[in-house]
Amino acid sequence: MFSKDPSELIRKETMDNEEIGRAIQLSLVAELDAINFYMQQSKIMPEGSFKAVHEDIAKEEVAHFGEFMRLLFEYAPEDFAKIKQGWKEASGMLSSSDT
Repeated sequence: MFSKDPSELIRKETMDNEEIGRAIQLSLVAELDAINFYMQQSKIMPEGSFKAVHEDIAKEEVAHFGEFMRLLFEYAPEDFAKIKQGWKEASGMLSSSDT
């Protein structure tokens, strides 16, 4: 499910800022994979506690995604700024399509 093998990030020396940014991006990918996995599983489960637990775990993964976004803001501000730019662009398109 990972876009890159996370074991490549294991090392003895400290990561530099660029590597920290990549590690955070990889963590974001992992959280999105987890959200999708748990939601896909819940879609094919019968109603009941097992399904409910999967849906609850998926919601927790969304919170984890938010935590990693906060880390991205702190450690990779250029990447976070691009996300904000994309948000603004999409918001402009959405508001202009409402008229």
